[in-house]
Amino acid sequence: MGMPTSLVPKSLNLLPRGGEGEPYTCPDPSGTSSAKQRLLSFSAQPIDMAIAMLENGCAFTAAYPAGNNKLDDAAELGVYRNNWHMIRTYCEPFKGASAGEWLTRGQELHNDVRIATDCQRQLWDTLGPEQYFGLQRFVGDIPRDI
Repeated sequence: MGMPTSLVPKSLNLLPRGGEGEPYTCPDPSGTSSAKQRLLSFSAQPIDMAIAMLENGCAFTAAYPAGNNKLDDAAELGVYRNNWHMIRTYCEPFKGASAGEWLTRGQELHNDVRIATDCQRQLWDTLGPEQYFGLQRFVGDIPRDI
């Protein structure tokens, strides 16, 4: 059972695709199930699947252009849409890359769910939920004591 739509502010535009009061359904439930199994096979955790689904819907793929119309450290990459700053700061083998390498080096992560999931796990395990979500929407260093 989902959250009553009366509790969801309309300004957030989180209503199900079917309209108010109708449940959200994925267009291809069998494809969604196999995509979830694929992520699990790469050691994704339930939180990772939730983030991927929030970012990309039922597809569990990076079905948007690399960068998502953003450049350098703000560029979003992969099924989890992490920004390049996070990736190059915390994920092997991208540590030490420059901000400008997002398009060349970031393509590998953007196009490979296994690499993106490995990076996602590194980010989550290193940062924890508060810093992870803080950095995912903010480009730059945030204090470790938030």
